[in-house]
Amino acid sequence: MDEIIKQLTHDNNLLEQQWADIFTCIGEASVPNDSKLVLNALVDYLLTEPVDSSPCYMKYLLISIVIEQLTIKAVSIEINNLIDAFTRVLDSSRVDQWYLKFLETIYESFEIGERLYSTPIKTDLIEKILQSLQNKTFIFNSTEDSNKWEIFLTQTVFSNSTNDINILNKQDIIEDMEVNFQQFYKHAVQQSQQSSVWLKIATTLNEYSSEIFSNEMSLNMILSDTNVSIENISSDGITQLIQSYENDNELIKTDHTKLLTLFERLILVNNYDNAYQLFSTIIIPNLSIIDFESLLSTMTRLCPIVENRDLFCSKILETLISPLENLQIKKNLAVIVFTLALAILKLCLCDAPELSYSLVRRKNFYPWPELIDGLADLIKACISYDVIIEDDFFSKLNRLEDIIDLIQEKTQVYPTISKAIHPISVEAVLRWSNTQFNGSHHVYRMGNAILNLIDLQEINEDICMKFIDAIQTRVNCDNEEINNKSIFFFSNMAKHLGNFIVQLKRLPHNIHSKLATLFLSLLDYSFYDEDHNMTFHHVTLVSVLYKTASSIYNENDARLYEPFLDRMYNDAKDDNKTMLHQMWLHFWLVTLCVQHTELFYPYFDDLLNILISDNGQYLSNLFGLFSLIVRKYPEIVSSKHINHIFSSIDTIPFNNELCVIIQTLSCVANYHPYLFDIHSEKIICLIIEKQNLLIFECFRNYIISS
Repeated sequence: MDEIIKQLTHDNNLLEQQWADIFTCIGEASVPNDSKLVLNALVDYLLTEPVDSSPCYMKYLLISIVIEQLTIKAVSIEINNLIDAFTRVLDSSRVDQWYLKFLETIYESFEIGERLYSTPIKTDLIEKILQSLQNKTFIFNSTEDSNKWEIFLTQTVFSNSTNDINILNKQDIIEDMEVNFQQFYKHAVQQSQQSSVWLKIATTLNEYSSEIFSNEMSLNMILSDTNVSIENISSDGITQLIQSYENDNELIKTDHTKLLTLFERLILVNNYDNAYQLFSTIIIPNLSIIDFESLLSTMTRLCPIVENRDLFCSKILETLISPLENLQIKKNLAVIVFTLALAILKLCLCDAPELSYSLVRRKNFYPWPELIDGLADLIKACISYDVIIEDDFFSKLNRLEDIIDLIQEKTQVYPTISKAIHPISVEAVLRWSNTQFNGSHHVYRMGNAILNLIDLQEINEDICMKFIDAIQTRVNCDNEEINNKSIFFFSNMAKHLGNFIVQLKRLPHNIHSKLATLFLSLLDYSFYDEDHNMTFHHVTLVSVLYKTASSIYNENDARLYEPFLDRMYNDAKDDNKTMLHQMWLHFWLVTLCVQHTELFYPYFDDLLNILISDNGQYLSNLFGLFSLIVRKYPEIVSSKHINHIFSSIDTIPFNNELCVIIQTLSCVANYHPYLFDIHSEKIICLIIEKQNLLIFECFRNYIISS
């Protein structure tokens, strides 16, 4: 029979033509004493089949009738020879149904499983089959091929039924070959992504002997071999593993570290479906029994290295942060929680600030003085979001402003924090104030908050100068888009500049020069928009002007502002702008005078003339200045001044300001009472007519001093 098989053609058409004769010859042929020759001839015929051929039906039939003849004639074939033939075909790269037909037929016809199990168990031969299977690559051309191989390997060679006897995974065999089968099972799990055949084998082994092929052992195998890519493990296989832990708190508690490791490896290969399944069904519901510190550390470690930050944030971090908000966390983990919040923020995603803020806003939890460096990094992380373009005014990124506000609150309690974040804040503000920078709304909102982090104690002339330059550049900027988005930011910068000036007290001449130029340029713009809201230019002038006046200590500096004040006065006079007139008076005559009253000595006559001119319309603005000078320097008041005042009283509407002016003259009455001699009767008449105590005080001092 072996010689007949050796002479068979591989040509399908020719084989079909010769089939009748072949069938007869095989039926009549004798089997040699060495029956393995027939089996080997059949195997040789299979293995020499051209790779690109598609075996005809007669070739399938050939396998059946040859094996049938061997069994009918009850020939004896050693189990060693059977396994050699079996593994030779199994080792072939072909996985078509013709090869499978041979394996199925020989395995079932010669009851290979039972013979290997017979005492003594043929462990060496079983190991040979297992090794051949592990070397097998199951890549199929059709689903039908795949299904047939799955059936053969999981219902014939292996089985999950204890009633099957012609199988290799009987309990006694597995126990005798535990190491071999665990290695085989491990391979099946690892290759389950490569082919569903391996997944079915792993599942079958696990179902038959769960104690040896437990999911815990699967987990151990997956994690113990660093050379194994978890990408090769099927999603279904991991799902089965995860499901085995559901509702088993003791097992979760025992294996939580391994589960976290599995979770981490799933994330690193971007298997977010299984990672989320493990995280949401096993880890999160059992936060109370797992090592919380390990969980936080794992999440922190993953943040900077994940490839898909969006999925990690939306599927994993959001799942974690929500339950953490209401979870009682031990304070010894505060630094680790803060580190996670920082790592989340560094993801630089639109959803990240909300998650980070949810962690850092915990009350009475963090040791803030120990987190100074961390807070500096948190500010830097917030600032890094200035590269994101977000057109929505009500953006999720507005939460960055809340994070900065929270830090600002802590600086009020812990001043040392301010010193650490001051230079970072100044640098960010100056970068965003550059009109070449066109940030989104969330950036300028951050800017408003970061301005509050600038430490007044650290302000110097250089910072002050840079703020003036930035505001001046903004005044000159004609980019309407930038101007509209940044108006509140720059207005806030102006307010802080005013505070810087007060903090510095004395300003160098070059800063006064820049301020004077800035003020003058502001007059080129409207102070109100069409809805009568104050413009940026108005806010800037009001915020800085008056505080600047208090920093002028010499005439040279004061003279720098003369062009601006002259322009302001002329604009107020020409356009009848009461607001401009009041600002002019407040700066030039009131605020400056309070600081340096002596500068007004040469102009006292002019001041008095303005005070009582035009029916006293400037009286309400200037009476304070007049009172201040006279009370401080009564000796500069002469008879002409007194005469001018009393001669003009009848032209001025009687009001409280006029009474204060007359009361102020009591200081002069103490110093030069004789100046009032010719006006005593006028004063008496006013007292009688007006019944005013302020006027009476002036007369009383005159009488006493006389």
